[in-house]
Amino acid sequence: MARQSQFGQAMKYIEQAESMNRDREYIYYAKACYFALQNNQLQAIENLKKAINIAPIRCELEAEHNPDFEKLRDNPEFQALIN
Repeated sequence: MARQSQFGQAMKYIEQAESMNRDREYIYYAKACYFALQNNQLQAIENLKKAINIAPIRCELEAEHNPDFEKLRDNPEFQALIN
């Protein structure tokens, strides 16, 4: 949904899932994607770190290939997270 530039609606869904305490790593990962698409690298990396701390293998592999993180590929902090 965020890829379609519907950022407000995307964050509503994320917040709704968060309020229901569902899949914490998914929520952090979704927030990381949301912020990456808005080119907010600091928030994207912060949330991706949280997701990776909970489910490292899954989140690292997904982040490595997810086009949402295209603008972060050259960021050393992002590279350290997925390597």
